[in-house]
Amino acid sequence: MSRTHDPATEFVLRMRARRMRSRVDAVSAEVLRELGEHGVGPLLLKGPAITSLLYPADSARSYQDVDLLVRPPEYETAERCLARLGFTKTLDDSDVPGSEVAGHPWQRPAGDLVDLHWTLSEVGADPAEVWDALTERKRILRVDGVEVEAPGVAASALIVALHAAHHGTAVDHPLEDLARAVDRFDPPTWARAAELAERLRATRTFTSGLTLDPAGERLARELDLPTNLSTLLRLKRGSPPRGAVTMEVLALTSGAGTRFRIAGRKLVPTRRFMRTWFPRSRRSNFWLAVGYLWRPLWLALAAGPAFRAWRRAHHSRAGSSRSA
Repeated sequence: MSRTHDPATEFVLRMRARRMRSRVDAVSAEVLRELGEHGVGPLLLKGPAITSLLYPADSARSYQDVDLLVRPPEYETAERCLARLGFTKTLDDSDVPGSEVAGHPWQRPAGDLVDLHWTLSEVGADPAEVWDALTERKRILRVDGVEVEAPGVAASALIVALHAAHHGTAVDHPLEDLARAVDRFDPPTWARAAELAERLRATRTFTSGLTLDPAGERLARELDLPTNLSTLLRLKRGSPPRGAVTMEVLALTSGAGTRFRIAGRKLVPTRRFMRTWFPRSRRSNFWLAVGYLWRPLWLALAAGPAFRAWRRAHHSRAGSSRSA
């Protein structure tokens, strides 16, 4: 959420945010030019696509990566473009079994980050439907001198709410974006966003995100959005202990073999996952081995708090269902 700072601190934060935005925008322009040269026309999901709607140009709101959505048939071409620019995929589907994957993160040694999506997280619609819905009323932005398409205002409202639902109360920036969007966008815009959510089979996720803001909760009642959220959404709304979400994923997974595969990969992750989860493992094989030895102990320590949070979420849902 937004915080009040003294003028000197606020000035420093604004300057720091401006430098960060400038750097990420330069990376965006570089990637967009490369994609354009190879016939890929992406959609800019966040970054300037959101801040241009919600924040003044000199705000202290920044962004750290480039979020792009591409048509599924163009995804492999887009990956090759990123590889040519020196990016490496930091996580793949096989690294996170049981998790919903909507795209892959890519990074360069200098720290430049690109999230390349073929769909949105936690929507039930086909990726082609997602693309069609988000590009119906698209806007044109200029990022560091390069034109790029971005979702329209209602679609951006949907993205803000879904982003808040994904992070819950654990991350400040999505909540601040949500508060500003609820304050700035009029009820007809939110009604269109709700229609898009229904079309993409993401109504409950949309509701979960929107109701994280007090004014958004009132808006959700006016829009007559559903209140019976799943246990998974209830867990994600807060700051659940590590492992609580995995417990619900395992509970929802059918087939003992699939559950065993997910649990086994959580216990013994891929090297690529370990380098993200335990950054010291990037230094050498010694630290990678240390990470693998630490992983089972870390899971054991996390199991108790995770189980209690999972049980509370189940009881909360059961109580809500009875009251409804």
